[in-house]
Amino acid sequence: MRKAVVRDVREQFSPASAVLSLYGDTDRSRRSPKEIVIALKNLYREALRLVETWPREDQESVRILLERLFPRVEDLSTDLPKGWVFFVSPRSQTFSLPLPGPVAPSACLGREPQLFPLVQVLSPFRETLVLLVESRTVAFLRRFGAELELIHRRDVDFPSRVKSGGRQGMEERRIERHAEEETGRILRDVAVQARALFKGGTFRRALVAGPRELALPLTDLLREQLPTEELDLLPETPERGEAALRALLDQWAQTRFWQEGEALVDRVVTEAPKGGPAAAGWRAVLAASGRGAVHQLLLEERELRRGVRCPACGALGLDEETCPLCGGGTVEEPDLMEALIGQVYDKDGEVLVLGRPSPLREWEGLGALLRFSL
Repeated sequence: MRKAVVRDVREQFSPASAVLSLYGDTDRSRRSPKEIVIALKNLYREALRLVETWPREDQESVRILLERLFPRVEDLSTDLPKGWVFFVSPRSQTFSLPLPGPVAPSACLGREPQLFPLVQVLSPFRETLVLLVESRTVAFLRRFGAELELIHRRDVDFPSRVKSGGRQGMEERRIERHAEEETGRILRDVAVQARALFKGGTFRRALVAGPRELALPLTDLLREQLPTEELDLLPETPERGEAALRALLDQWAQTRFWQEGEALVDRVVTEAPKGGPAAAGWRAVLAASGRGAVHQLLLEERELRRGVRCPACGALGLDEETCPLCGGGTVEEPDLMEALIGQVYDKDGEVLVLGRPSPLREWEGLGALLRFSL
């Protein structure tokens, strides 16, 4: 889903004479509503300053769009996303998305959308099917980024378990056995429905939440139908409601992303030195990307670096005067990291921003897993 979002942005704004990229921070846990509004107003003024050279009708369109986007003081509420991104071009093409985490407020104008902050905040998240099982309902939810969407709600009636103070008679055991059988039947039906949703959609993971006596057997049933690495059981918490579920999902996503990031970095630093399907360092990664070999690009943190681009074939480089792929001349590329991110996505690759130091620091802070060895 992250790849689909970024590629949609790339396709929508390419080619474009100019694109205004805006990132806003509306995280109530870090700042007061008054501070958020002041920052938004400053961003609003900076955005209008950047489009002063656009035709007057386009400037007016941007102003109207921004006034709709920026919330007023009385509109600030606890259900605001932690951040958002907004792109607009002189043709009044727009794209906006609530973000699951805060981003540094910024406004920039360039030939293409600024992608790094978007990729960074979405990196821990994959499109996930969430099953919230409770005594009377089972909710099938879609979770990606800041979005938590109800797909389907199924009414159920799990029978109550028999409470026994000691020895059970035949009638109590019969009732208990019936309750277990009925619970198992309902959970099997839910598992079949969940499997159909998972296989028929674009989900990358499935998570089960709810009371342990229901969530655990449902997870066991799903393990028979879904790959183990795509399924997990969320820890049970006393809190209930959407806000508690969102917090639990965010915490799980960040923990899982940390673990996966460590494993991916380990593969890169192990395979790259011995010529395996991996590359580390700017020059090696750029060469692999130019050949369409990058499957997953790993970036530690943002780096503003100038480089070169071949106008003929689009290959990127550090300082080459002649393109190593087609032999043509090169021109300056002002933001090599942004250009590399766009190139990887254009060639059906994926980009992950770790957002922390890692062993990749020895290879200039970036590496890639490749589709094939070079």
